[in-house]
Amino acid sequence: MKITQEELMNIIREELTQIDFDAPPSEEEMRMDKLAGMIESAAMAEMDNVISMISNHLITTMGKVDDDGLVNRAMGMLKELGFKGLKPADAERLISGDEE
Repeated sequence: MKITQEELMNIIREELTQIDFDAPPSEEEMRMDKLAGMIESAAMAEMDNVISMISNHLITTMGKVDDDGLVNRAMGMLKELGFKGLKPADAERLISGDEE
């Protein structure tokens, strides 16, 4: 089935009109947001020292390189250390395996 851009926009508009943006979040939504923040804080705390070390190293050894280049090098270094960029599909696989 092929739809036009206009048809897609109409579908999106219709869906958006059905969402009550002024409705207060449910208790479950607030708990999900809180938990997500806690997980993010825990992950960042665990990586904070490593990121600081890499940042310091890159600035002292490659300080003349533009920031985008330094970020790319930092990501390469993190991957060498075992960091794996996660995607939603990775979580979906883990969750579906957890439910079986």
